[in-house]
This record gives sequence, C-alpha cells and structure tokens, in this order.
Amino acid sequence: MSKEDKSRGDKAGLLLAETAGSLDGKLNAAEALGALTSRSDLAENDRCQAHDILATLSLDAEQQVRASVARAIADYPFLPQAVAERLAADVSNVAGPVLERSSVLTDAFLIDLIESGAADEHAQISIATRHDLPETVSGPLLRTGKRRAVETVLSNTRARIDEDGYGALFARDDLDGRMLTLVSARQGLTAPVVAQCHKIILTDRFDRAIGSSVRQTLIETHALPPQMADAIVNAAMEDALSRSASSADVKPEELIGLATTLNSHNDLTPSLLLRMTCGGSLDFSMAAFHVLTKRPYDEVARAFHGAGTEVLGNLYRESGLPPYFRFALVAAIKRIAEEHQKSHQGTSEKPVQDIIREIVGFYRGIAPTSLDQVIARLCHEAARWSEDDSAAPSSA
Repeated sequence: MSKEDKSRGDKAGLLLAETAGSLDGKLNAAEALGALTSRSDLAENDRCQAHDILATLSLDAEQQVRASVARAIADYPFLPQAVAERLAADVSNVAGPVLERSSVLTDAFLIDLIESGAADEHAQISIATRHDLPETVSGPLLRTGKRRAVETVLSNTRARIDEDGYGALFARDDLDGRMLTLVSARQGLTAPVVAQCHKIILTDRFDRAIGSSVRQTLIETHALPPQMADAIVNAAMEDALSRSASSADVKPEELIGLATTLNSHNDLTPSLLLRMTCGGSLDFSMAAFHVLTKRPYDEVARAFHGAGTEVLGNLYRESGLPPYFRFALVAAIKRIAEEHQKSHQGTSEKPVQDIIREIVGFYRGIAPTSLDQVIARLCHEAARWSEDDSAAPSSA
C-alpha cells in the first residue's frame, strides 16, 4: 500500500470512529466522505470502509446528518444501491439530491416510487429534473404526477418523452394551457403529437389568447399536419384579425390594405368573413368586398348599411366567393347591420344566435351549436359541393 493510500485508509478509519461522536463530527464525516469517494483511484479496502460508514450515516436518527450524506454522495457512481434507495425514499430534504442526480437508482425503482404513490410532490419534482430522464420514467410522471412535477418534466429539455407519454398527458383531466404551452415549446415533437396539440387547441377548450399563443408556437416550430393545415392556418389568422379589426381606431385604409394582402394569398375566405361579421366587424367585411368586387368602398358600404338581400346577394356573386356560403354570409351581414343601426355599442350574443338559427334553418346537415362549429360544418359541406351556383343552395 502506498503512503497516499495508507493516509486515505487512516482517514476513513478516523471517520468511522467519528460516526459515534457528536453531530458536528457526523456532519464532518459526511462531508469528508464526499471528497474521499470522489477519488477514482481509491483503494478497494478504503472504498469498502467508506461504504460501511455511508451505510451507518444513512441510518442516522438525525435528519440533518442523512441530508448531509445525500448531498455529499448524490453524484457518487459506486454508491451501494441499497444505500441509494434508502436515501431516495427518505423525507424530501434528504431524498432530493439523490433523486435528482444519482445514477445508481434504476428506472424500475423510480417508476415504482411514482406509481406506488410513495413519491410526494417534492420527490416527483426532483425525479422530473433528472438529467436525460428516460421515457420509461417521464411517462408515469405525465400520467399520474402532480401538476408542478408535470410542468417540470415538460420544462426539462433533456427529458425524453415518447408518444405514449404525451398521450397520457393529453388525457389528464387537469390538462391546461400552461402544460400545452410547455409542450409546444419542446423540440422534436412527432407529427401525431403536433396534430393532437392542434386538435385540442382548435376545440377552443382553453382561453383564446393561450390557444392562439400555443398555435403560433406550433406553427413556427413544427411542420403543420397536412390534413389539418387549412383549419390551423385559418384559425390562427382569424384570431389575429379578430384582435386587430376589433379596434375602434382601425381606419378603412388599413383594413383595405389587410384585405388586399390576404386576397393575394387566397386567404380572404367566406369562413373568415363570416366569423369577422358575426364578431361585429362589418368594416373589415366591407373592405373585403371592396377588394373582391373592385367596386368603390362607399358603394359597398351603402349596400351593407342598406342591408337589402338582393343587393347583398348580387355583391356576393360578384365577389367570386364560393356560392355555398352566400346565404350564411348575407344573413350575417343583414343581422349585424341591423344591430349596428340600433346601437353603436357593438354586438351581443343574441344577434349571433339569431344568425346561427337562420343558417341552421336554411342548410341541411347543420346542427344548432356554437359559431365555430357551425363554420367548421359549413366548410366541410362546401367542400362537397361544386363551386357553381347550380350546385349550391340558392339564397332567397
């Protein structure tokens, strides 16, 4: 044995003696053991002796001693598994460092800790912060973990999450906008996961501002699911337009410019105009028809405010928009224009419900439900019809 090894051995023996001493002695022993075990060239006898001391200290009645041991050896790769598991199952102050960093803990142990309910919220959060957290452990946390633990997993950029894990998250009763926001910001989401996120957001289950933010992040970060691209882009665009066009300070010239830009990308759709009109933004719809028909803006405005069915119907025909939507949009323009004549305070729920009833009464296959769902159903049905007047329903 070299002099250096002998010195370390003597130190280990001294520490062993200190474990039976005062609290300060035990704390010093725990700290010194951390430094001693960090040496990769520690002789086998010394290592065994250090492990004996660790086992003794991990059972100490003083929580402060056990916590000191846990902090000192959390990164120790040769820690006996029984000692690691004993500390990991201790109170949060002791278990935290080991749950966060110990490579000795097996996935099976961590999974059992989570699924058995033995891991409280603090323990779950500690597990969720583990470096390179595997799918086998992140899944149970996303399925049954406390809210803060779930958010910690989603915030852990090194955590690996598979489709089953995301599926478990999406099935939670307490799924909220914060969780979806964290999901949308993660890299490497698969196409099915991206599609599921969009489906959840398109249901308007969450606050509209949160939904819009999540959708925008998904669009910027991940490829759009092809089968949902139109619905996603239209919903995102309509949210943005609803916010901008609802401002009383928006001038007609600005709306005309916006309508012109949208039209150049073929995005000036009847579903967009129907949503905007029902939201009370006749000014945007007037700008859109001005752009589509190339009629003077003042002439379009007079037609809107006169709200005559025949005049509006002719204006719609000149717009080149799909005939299927003609009745719905004309009915909406008439009803909202009438509401504006009664009051300058904007629209209420009542005129929108009146519009929905008119649409439901005219179109077959449209059920009385929310405006978003009515518009989605109109889009679906319009796709089945030819875009010439003879194949679509004709307005009165």
